[in-house]
Amino acid sequence: DRLHIDLPPSHDRLVSELAAVQKNLVVVLTNGSAVAMPWVEEVPAIVETWLGGQAGAAAAADVIFGSVNPSGKLAETFPARLQDTPAYLNFPGEQGEAIYGERFYVGYRYFEAMDIAPLFAFGHGLSYTTFDYQSMSVSSHQIDDSGELVVTATIANTGDVPGKEIVQLYVSDPVSSLQRPMKELKGFSKVSLAPGERREVRFTLTDRAFSYYDPRQSRWVAESGDFEIAIGASSADIRLTETIRLQSTQQLHYAFDEFTFFRVLWEDDQTRPLLIEMMPGWIGSHARKGEPPAAAEIPGFLLDQPLLKFPYFTGGEVTRQQIDALIEACNTMTYTP
Repeated sequence: DRLHIDLPPSHDRLVSELAAVQKNLVVVLTNGSAVAMPWVEEVPAIVETWLGGQAGAAAAADVIFGSVNPSGKLAETFPARLQDTPAYLNFPGEQGEAIYGERFYVGYRYFEAMDIAPLFAFGHGLSYTTFDYQSMSVSSHQIDDSGELVVTATIANTGDVPGKEIVQLYVSDPVSSLQRPMKELKGFSKVSLAPGERREVRFTLTDRAFSYYDPRQSRWVAESGDFEIAIGASSADIRLTETIRLQSTQQLHYAFDEFTFFRVLWEDDQTRPLLIEMMPGWIGSHARKGEPPAAAEIPGFLLDQPLLKFPYFTGGEVTRQQIDALIEACNTMTYTP
Protein backbone atom coordinates (compact mmCIF):
# COMPACT_ATOMS: atom_id res chain seq x y z
CA ASP A 1 0.00 0.00 0.00
CA ARG A 2 3.06 2.28 -0.29
CA LEU A 3 4.23 3.76 -3.57
CA HIS A 4 7.61 4.78 -2.13
CA ILE A 5 9.58 4.81 1.14
CA ASP A 6 10.17 8.57 1.28
CA LEU A 7 9.14 10.89 4.06
CA PRO A 8 7.27 14.01 2.94
CA PRO A 9 9.76 16.39 1.27
CA SER A 10 8.95 19.07 3.85
CA HIS A 11 10.03 16.68 6.65
CA ASP A 12 13.35 15.96 4.95
CA ARG A 13 13.96 19.70 4.44
CA LEU A 14 13.12 20.39 8.08
CA VAL A 15 15.66 17.84 9.32
CA SER A 16 18.42 19.17 7.04
CA GLU A 17 17.79 22.80 7.97
CA LEU A 18 17.74 22.00 11.70
CA ALA A 19 20.93 19.96 11.37
CA ALA A 20 22.66 22.93 9.75
CA VAL A 21 22.16 25.11 12.84
CA GLN A 22 21.93 22.58 15.71
CA LYS A 23 24.53 19.84 16.03
CA ASN A 24 22.90 18.27 19.12
CA LEU A 25 19.95 17.02 17.11
CA VAL A 26 17.91 13.87 17.68
CA VAL A 27 15.54 12.72 14.94
CA VAL A 28 12.65 10.66 16.34
CA LEU A 29 10.93 8.50 13.73
CA THR A 30 7.28 7.42 14.05
CA ASN A 31 6.64 5.04 11.16
CA GLY A 32 5.30 1.61 10.34
CA SER A 33 8.17 0.37 8.19
CA ALA A 34 11.51 1.39 6.69
CA VAL A 35 11.87 4.92 5.36
CA ALA A 36 14.59 6.61 3.31
CA MET A 37 16.78 9.09 5.19
CA PRO A 38 18.67 11.37 2.77
CA TRP A 39 19.89 13.38 5.79
CA VAL A 40 21.31 10.39 7.68
CA GLU A 41 24.91 11.70 7.58
CA GLU A 42 23.83 15.15 8.80
CA VAL A 43 22.40 14.13 12.19
CA PRO A 44 24.17 12.59 15.20
CA ALA A 45 21.27 10.51 16.55
CA ILE A 46 18.17 8.72 15.27
CA VAL A 47 15.59 7.08 17.52
CA GLU A 48 13.22 4.60 15.84
CA THR A 49 9.95 4.42 17.81
CA TRP A 50 7.78 2.66 15.17
CA LEU A 51 4.07 3.14 15.97
CA GLY A 52 4.19 3.65 19.72
CA GLY A 53 0.54 4.54 20.24
CA GLN A 54 -0.82 6.79 22.98
CA ALA A 55 2.20 6.41 25.30
CA GLY A 56 4.78 6.65 22.52
CA ALA A 57 5.77 10.25 23.19
CA ALA A 58 6.49 9.62 26.87
CA ALA A 59 8.49 6.52 25.97
CA ALA A 60 10.55 8.49 23.45
CA ALA A 61 11.26 11.15 26.08
CA ASP A 62 12.43 8.47 28.53
CA VAL A 63 14.89 7.19 25.93
CA ILE A 64 16.15 10.63 24.85
CA PHE A 65 16.77 11.83 28.42
CA GLY A 66 18.35 8.56 29.54
CA SER A 67 15.70 7.28 31.94
CA VAL A 68 15.62 4.14 29.77
CA ASN A 69 18.54 2.65 27.88
CA PRO A 70 17.24 1.63 24.43
CA SER A 71 17.79 -2.03 23.58
CA GLY A 72 15.73 -2.74 20.49
CA LYS A 73 17.23 -4.12 17.28
CA LEU A 74 15.82 -3.71 13.78
CA ALA A 75 13.69 -6.66 12.72
CA GLU A 76 13.98 -5.61 9.08
CA THR A 77 16.65 -4.22 6.79
CA PHE A 78 16.45 -0.50 6.03
CA PRO A 79 17.34 0.10 2.36
CA ALA A 80 18.97 3.33 1.28
CA ARG A 81 16.41 3.63 -1.53
CA LEU A 82 13.38 1.78 -2.84
CA GLN A 83 15.28 0.51 -5.90
CA ASP A 84 17.52 -1.57 -3.62
CA THR A 85 14.68 -3.71 -2.27
CA PRO A 86 14.39 -7.35 -3.45
CA ALA A 87 10.80 -7.03 -4.71
CA TYR A 88 11.39 -3.78 -6.64
CA LEU A 89 11.18 -5.27 -10.16
CA ASN A 90 8.28 -7.65 -9.42
CA PHE A 91 5.92 -5.73 -7.13
CA PRO A 92 2.99 -5.17 -7.48
CA GLY A 93 2.87 -7.44 -10.54
CA GLU A 94 0.62 -7.09 -13.54
CA GLN A 95 -2.56 -8.52 -15.06
CA GLY A 96 -3.71 -9.73 -11.68
CA GLU A 97 -0.58 -11.76 -10.94
CA ALA A 98 2.01 -11.06 -8.24
CA ILE A 99 5.38 -12.72 -8.81
CA TYR A 100 7.52 -13.49 -5.77
CA GLY A 101 10.73 -13.40 -7.80
CA GLU A 102 12.90 -12.79 -4.75
CA ARG A 103 12.09 -16.29 -3.38
CA PHE A 104 13.87 -16.60 -0.03
CA TYR A 105 16.25 -13.74 -0.81
CA VAL A 106 14.44 -11.22 1.35
CA GLY A 107 15.90 -8.69 3.78
CA TYR A 108 19.54 -9.21 4.74
CA ARG A 109 19.70 -12.39 2.64
CA TYR A 110 19.13 -10.34 -0.52
CA PHE A 111 21.37 -7.42 0.39
CA GLU A 112 24.28 -9.74 1.18
CA ALA A 113 23.81 -11.84 -1.97
CA MET A 114 23.73 -8.72 -4.14
CA ASP A 115 26.50 -6.94 -2.18
CA ILE A 116 24.27 -3.90 -1.64
CA ALA A 117 25.02 -1.81 1.44
CA PRO A 118 21.76 -1.11 3.32
CA LEU A 119 21.04 2.09 5.17
CA PHE A 120 20.78 0.06 8.39
CA ALA A 121 21.34 -3.67 8.61
CA PHE A 122 18.95 -6.27 9.98
CA GLY A 123 19.49 -6.60 13.73
CA HIS A 124 21.14 -3.17 14.06
CA GLY A 125 20.55 -1.14 17.21
CA LEU A 126 22.59 1.12 19.48
CA SER A 127 22.74 1.61 23.23
CA TYR A 128 24.01 4.09 25.80
CA THR A 129 26.52 1.46 26.81
CA THR A 130 28.86 -0.86 24.91
CA PHE A 131 29.12 -4.64 24.77
CA ASP A 132 32.05 -6.96 24.23
CA TYR A 133 31.65 -10.45 22.73
CA GLN A 134 34.06 -13.06 24.06
CA SER A 135 34.87 -16.78 24.39
CA MET A 136 32.66 -18.46 21.81
CA SER A 137 32.57 -22.26 22.06
CA VAL A 138 30.69 -25.19 20.51
CA SER A 139 29.88 -28.47 22.23
CA SER A 140 31.52 -30.40 19.38
CA HIS A 141 33.19 -29.63 16.08
CA GLN A 142 31.75 -32.80 14.53
CA ILE A 143 28.09 -33.75 14.89
CA ASP A 144 25.47 -35.74 13.04
CA ASP A 145 21.91 -34.72 12.27
CA SER A 146 20.42 -36.78 15.09
CA GLY A 147 21.97 -34.73 17.88
CA GLU A 148 22.15 -31.18 19.15
CA LEU A 149 24.86 -28.54 19.02
CA VAL A 150 25.24 -26.20 21.99
CA VAL A 151 26.83 -22.84 21.20
CA THR A 152 27.90 -20.43 23.95
CA ALA A 153 29.49 -16.99 24.13
CA THR A 154 30.22 -14.51 26.89
CA ILE A 155 28.80 -10.99 26.62
CA ALA A 156 30.22 -8.18 28.78
CA ASN A 157 28.85 -4.70 29.49
CA THR A 158 31.93 -2.53 29.01
CA GLY A 159 30.18 0.81 29.56
CA ASP A 160 29.04 2.87 32.54
CA VAL A 161 25.27 2.22 32.58
CA PRO A 162 23.06 -0.87 32.69
CA GLY A 163 21.91 -2.12 29.32
CA LYS A 164 20.44 -4.99 27.33
CA GLU A 165 22.02 -6.58 24.29
CA ILE A 166 20.31 -8.81 21.71
CA VAL A 167 22.83 -11.45 20.68
CA GLN A 168 22.18 -13.01 17.27
CA LEU A 169 23.31 -16.39 15.90
CA TYR A 170 23.63 -17.07 12.18
CA VAL A 171 24.45 -20.26 10.27
CA SER A 172 26.23 -20.38 6.90
CA ASP A 173 26.44 -23.32 4.50
CA PRO A 174 29.26 -22.49 2.04
CA VAL A 175 28.66 -25.52 -0.22
CA SER A 176 25.09 -26.66 -0.87
CA SER A 177 23.33 -28.70 -3.55
CA LEU A 178 20.57 -26.08 -3.69
CA GLN A 179 20.83 -22.31 -3.43
CA ARG A 180 21.05 -20.97 0.10
CA PRO A 181 21.55 -17.47 1.52
CA MET A 182 25.05 -16.50 2.63
CA LYS A 183 23.83 -16.84 6.20
CA GLU A 184 20.54 -17.39 8.02
CA LEU A 185 19.41 -16.23 11.46
CA LYS A 186 18.87 -19.30 13.64
CA GLY A 187 18.56 -17.83 17.13
CA PHE A 188 18.78 -14.73 19.30
CA SER A 189 18.98 -14.00 23.01
CA LYS A 190 18.43 -10.80 24.98
CA VAL A 191 20.71 -10.40 27.98
CA SER A 192 20.54 -7.67 30.67
CA LEU A 193 23.87 -6.57 32.12
CA ALA A 194 25.01 -4.11 34.78
CA PRO A 195 28.17 -2.08 34.13
CA GLY A 196 31.16 -4.43 34.19
CA GLU A 197 28.95 -7.54 34.34
CA ARG A 198 29.48 -10.46 31.99
CA ARG A 199 27.19 -13.37 31.29
CA GLU A 200 27.16 -16.48 29.13
CA VAL A 201 24.49 -16.82 26.45
CA ARG A 202 23.59 -20.28 25.17
CA PHE A 203 21.98 -21.53 21.96
CA THR A 204 20.90 -25.09 21.17
CA LEU A 205 20.78 -26.03 17.49
CA THR A 206 19.14 -29.13 16.01
CA ASP A 207 19.34 -30.48 12.47
CA ARG A 208 16.72 -27.95 11.31
CA ALA A 209 19.23 -25.14 11.87
CA PHE A 210 21.40 -26.67 9.15
CA SER A 211 18.65 -27.84 6.77
CA TYR A 212 17.09 -26.50 3.61
CA TYR A 213 13.71 -27.47 2.18
CA ASP A 214 13.98 -29.61 -0.94
CA PRO A 215 10.71 -29.41 -2.92
CA ARG A 216 11.54 -32.54 -4.93
CA GLN A 217 12.05 -34.52 -1.75
CA SER A 218 9.11 -32.78 -0.02
CA ARG A 219 11.18 -32.62 3.16
CA TRP A 220 13.91 -30.76 5.01
CA VAL A 221 17.41 -31.92 4.10
CA ALA A 222 20.54 -31.54 6.21
CA GLU A 223 23.55 -32.13 3.95
CA SER A 224 26.91 -33.36 5.15
CA GLY A 225 29.59 -30.70 5.15
CA ASP A 226 31.15 -27.75 6.94
CA PHE A 227 28.96 -25.04 8.47
CA GLU A 228 30.01 -21.71 9.94
CA ILE A 229 28.34 -20.61 13.17
CA ALA A 230 28.47 -16.83 13.65
CA ILE A 231 27.49 -14.68 16.62
CA GLY A 232 27.05 -10.95 16.27
CA ALA A 233 25.29 -7.72 17.15
CA SER A 234 23.60 -7.53 13.73
CA SER A 235 23.68 -9.31 10.39
CA ALA A 236 26.47 -6.91 9.36
CA ASP A 237 28.33 -6.90 12.69
CA ILE A 238 29.60 -10.43 13.28
CA ARG A 239 31.88 -10.70 16.31
CA LEU A 240 32.64 -14.43 16.74
CA THR A 241 32.73 -17.49 14.46
CA GLU A 242 33.30 -21.24 14.71
CA THR A 243 33.23 -23.95 12.03
CA ILE A 244 31.68 -27.36 12.60
CA ARG A 245 31.24 -30.41 10.40
CA LEU A 246 27.85 -32.10 10.07
CA GLN A 247 27.46 -35.73 9.02
CA SER A 248 24.04 -36.48 7.60
CA THR A 249 22.35 -39.80 8.36
CA GLN A 250 19.35 -39.22 6.10
CA GLN A 251 18.54 -41.73 3.36
CA LEU A 252 17.00 -39.99 0.35
CA HIS A 253 15.80 -41.25 -3.00
CA TYR A 254 17.13 -39.58 -6.11
CA ALA A 255 14.55 -37.38 -7.78
CA PHE A 256 15.82 -37.14 -11.36
CA ASP A 257 13.83 -36.42 -14.51
CA GLU A 258 14.59 -35.86 -18.19
CA PHE A 259 15.69 -32.28 -17.44
CA THR A 260 18.31 -33.31 -14.89
CA PHE A 261 21.79 -32.30 -16.09
CA PHE A 262 24.21 -35.03 -17.17
CA ARG A 263 26.74 -33.57 -14.69
CA VAL A 264 24.57 -34.57 -11.70
CA LEU A 265 24.77 -38.27 -12.62
CA TRP A 266 28.36 -38.13 -13.87
CA GLU A 267 29.73 -36.66 -10.63
CA ASP A 268 27.88 -39.18 -8.43
CA ASP A 269 29.77 -42.39 -7.64
CA GLN A 270 26.53 -44.42 -7.63
CA THR A 271 25.07 -43.23 -10.92
CA ARG A 272 28.24 -42.77 -13.01
CA PRO A 273 28.56 -46.54 -13.68
CA LEU A 274 25.00 -46.60 -15.06
CA LEU A 275 25.92 -43.89 -17.56
CA ILE A 276 29.07 -45.75 -18.62
CA GLU A 277 27.09 -48.98 -19.06
CA MET A 278 24.48 -47.24 -21.18
CA MET A 279 26.75 -45.18 -23.48
CA PRO A 280 30.29 -46.66 -23.34
CA GLY A 281 31.18 -45.60 -26.87
CA TRP A 282 30.31 -41.92 -26.50
CA ILE A 283 31.81 -41.60 -23.01
CA GLY A 284 34.92 -43.57 -24.04
CA SER A 285 35.49 -41.15 -26.92
CA HIS A 286 36.23 -38.47 -24.32
CA ALA A 287 38.90 -40.53 -22.54
CA ARG A 288 42.59 -40.52 -23.42
CA LYS A 289 43.94 -43.55 -25.25
CA GLY A 290 44.39 -46.46 -22.87
CA GLU A 291 42.31 -44.88 -20.09
CA PRO A 292 38.97 -46.33 -18.93
CA PRO A 293 35.65 -44.53 -19.64
CA ALA A 294 35.46 -43.48 -15.97
CA ALA A 295 38.44 -41.20 -16.63
CA ALA A 296 36.70 -39.43 -19.51
CA GLU A 297 37.05 -35.65 -19.62
CA ILE A 298 33.64 -34.60 -20.88
CA PRO A 299 33.46 -30.91 -21.88
CA GLY A 300 31.59 -28.70 -19.46
CA PHE A 301 28.98 -27.58 -21.97
CA LEU A 302 27.97 -31.22 -22.45
CA LEU A 303 27.93 -31.93 -18.72
CA ASP A 304 25.43 -29.11 -18.35
CA GLN A 305 22.94 -30.52 -20.84
CA PRO A 306 19.69 -32.27 -19.81
CA LEU A 307 19.47 -36.03 -20.16
CA LEU A 308 16.75 -35.81 -22.81
CA LYS A 309 19.30 -34.47 -25.33
CA PHE A 310 21.69 -37.42 -25.18
CA PRO A 311 20.01 -39.54 -27.85
CA TYR A 312 21.16 -36.73 -30.19
CA PHE A 313 24.61 -36.10 -28.67
CA THR A 314 25.49 -39.82 -28.75
CA GLY A 315 24.40 -40.26 -32.35
CA GLY A 316 21.73 -42.76 -31.38
CA GLU A 317 23.85 -44.88 -29.04
CA VAL A 318 21.03 -44.42 -26.51
CA THR A 319 17.33 -43.98 -27.14
CA ARG A 320 14.79 -41.86 -25.33
CA GLN A 321 13.32 -45.05 -23.89
CA GLN A 322 16.71 -45.96 -22.45
CA ILE A 323 17.02 -42.50 -20.90
CA ASP A 324 13.61 -42.97 -19.27
CA ALA A 325 14.69 -46.38 -17.96
CA LEU A 326 17.92 -44.86 -16.59
CA ILE A 327 15.96 -42.21 -14.72
CA GLU A 328 13.59 -44.81 -13.29
CA ALA A 329 16.50 -47.02 -12.16
CA CYS A 330 18.27 -44.08 -10.48
CA ASN A 331 15.14 -43.00 -8.64
CA THR A 332 14.90 -46.38 -6.93
CA MET A 333 18.35 -45.83 -5.40
CA THR A 334 19.06 -44.03 -2.13
CA TYR A 335 21.89 -41.76 -1.09
CA THR A 336 23.08 -39.82 1.93
CA PRO A 337 23.21 -36.06 1.25
